[in-house]
Amino acid sequence: MKMQQKKGILAEITNKILRVVLPVLLIITVVVGFMVSNTSLSAQEASLTQESEMASYQLENFFTKYLTTASMAGVNNNLKEACDESSGTTYVFDLPSKNDVMKTLQEIASSDENIQACFIADIDSSSVLSSDGTTAGEGFDVTGRAWYSAATDKKTVLTKPYVDTATGGLVVTVAAPICNTSGTAVGVVGLDIALAQMNAILSEYTIGKAGFVMLLATDGTFVYHPNPDVQMKNLSELDISNHIAQAMTQEEHKVFSYTAFGASKFGYAAPIGDLDFMVVSNIPSGEYFSQMIIAIILTVLVVAAGIAAIIVAIKKVSKGITQPIVELNDVATQLADGNLDVSISVDVDNEIGELSDSISKTVERLKVYIAYIDEISAVLTQIADGKLNVSLQYDYAGDFARVKDAMLYISTSMKEVMQGIIESSGQVELGSEELARASQTIAESATNQAASVQELVATSNQVAEQVQENAEGAKMSAGETEKVMHMMENSKVQMNLMMEAMDKITTTSKEVVGIIKTIEEIASQTNLLALNASIEAARAGEAGRGFSVVASEISSLADESTSAANTTRNLIGVSIDEIEKGTALAREVVDSMQAVQDAISYVNEMIVKTADNSSGQAQNIKEIRNGVEEIARSIEDNSAAAEESAATSEELAAQATTLSDMIQRFEL
Repeated sequence: MKMQQKKGILAEITNKILRVVLPVLLIITVVVGFMVSNTSLSAQEASLTQESEMASYQLENFFTKYLTTASMAGVNNNLKEACDESSGTTYVFDLPSKNDVMKTLQEIASSDENIQACFIADIDSSSVLSSDGTTAGEGFDVTGRAWYSAATDKKTVLTKPYVDTATGGLVVTVAAPICNTSGTAVGVVGLDIALAQMNAILSEYTIGKAGFVMLLATDGTFVYHPNPDVQMKNLSELDISNHIAQAMTQEEHKVFSYTAFGASKFGYAAPIGDLDFMVVSNIPSGEYFSQMIIAIILTVLVVAAGIAAIIVAIKKVSKGITQPIVELNDVATQLADGNLDVSISVDVDNEIGELSDSISKTVERLKVYIAYIDEISAVLTQIADGKLNVSLQYDYAGDFARVKDAMLYISTSMKEVMQGIIESSGQVELGSEELARASQTIAESATNQAASVQELVATSNQVAEQVQENAEGAKMSAGETEKVMHMMENSKVQMNLMMEAMDKITTTSKEVVGIIKTIEEIASQTNLLALNASIEAARAGEAGRGFSVVASEISSLADESTSAANTTRNLIGVSIDEIEKGTALAREVVDSMQAVQDAISYVNEMIVKTADNSSGQAQNIKEIRNGVEEIARSIEDNSAAAEESAATSEELAAQATTLSDMIQRFEL
């Protein structure tokens, strides 16, 4: 038998508890890690969203101020009058009111430090006058400027950033339409706004350690980027994935991931009001996931520390349980080896202490039981030696009391059984001798019966063969009569067909008689017509002589037809009479054939019945033969059994004698 590897109780308890605790802790770890991850990522998303929206709001306020200033300048009376006065031949800077216009432009430009210049552009003269004294007239086309859309759309617009040639800095133009009293745009007032302050505002926005915000035009051009080399370049020109462009075109803005210059980042795009600019915040992926990773690591460490603490606690508790069990196991091992001189020093107030007391009591009881076992062993040895008179000295307690009663009962029963066997063995010996003589007599009678039965079997075989031949002859006769019946049936069918044909001839002959009668009537009418024709011919004299000859011929033909018809009718009458006689004779033949067929059918039925009876007799004789053969085999078996019984009886007598000799050694 394969020995199983021994397992310690401490290890088993630890394994079973950890099998329950570890999955629970793992589930808690996963749930807590998932919650911490979501919380961390939500915090990062909120930070990106908040920074973008805050920068967007601040930039919206930045540009709104200049949009408002430009809109107010568009309704200034001095500027409106200047555009009304200028014409295709008079530039705006040649007007008598130039000084007033210049003063107004300078006041607007000086109202904010970020306004580099304020200008007015007249549409009719296609001329420009700026607050810094710059003018443009001959050859200048206002319609080709980006800010001209303010006149066509009749609203304040903000152009895309461009580099100012004078300062080298980025500048945007805020332009508003100047309309006359009829609402027609006659000019444009514009503000050139330096973006240095805006860049300073955006540079103050930081996200985490390495995150920042960017300002892009809706066409993908960078207006602001911490790296000056990136400014005024389009996304398509840089090593940046198209995820930023996709995020800028979506109506629902959310945090997205992208790659820039080989680094993975996360960002958020926030529009600046209705302007064609968007603020995009970003943070490196490592920093984006850093808090989540730290939280997960801390969670795992806490769970690992908890598992270690649980294992230590389990081992400590299990040791207090297993130490007494180990001592009791040592005691049980000594008892199993047959050593009853053992001492138990376990003193604990629980189920193990109760087990220790029970084992101590068991040891004491075993010491008493050993004396019982020694005496029982001696008594059993005495019984095995044939001495059935036994006695037990100890007063047995517990289940051993039943053993004592059983031993005494066995002794008494064995004495009674042995006495009965002695008496029965004598009777068996006498009975076996008588049985041997009777078995020998039966064997001789069975041999004689077997010889008689063999003769009976031979006779039944001959009878069976003759009956079988009769059955086969009856079957052949039945087959021949069956053929005769079929021939008679075919003849009967032919006679019926002949009778039907004769009936049809009779019917046809009668129809011919009717036709002949009609011919006679026609001949009679023909004679009458011939007579009338002759009379009429006679009246006609010489002219009717030829007609008279024809009438005479017709009368002769009519008479001949009548004579032939009578002759035919007489002949047909004779034929009908003969046909009726033939029909009567045919019916008599059919009736005779039917009688013969019925007789042959009856004979066939008798032959078939005889064949069936012969087959049944052959089967019965076969069964009788089988029965006789079975009787013969049974007699042979009985004879063999009788001889075997005789031999067995003799052997039984010998065994009875031997049994009697063996019982004599028991002392009753």
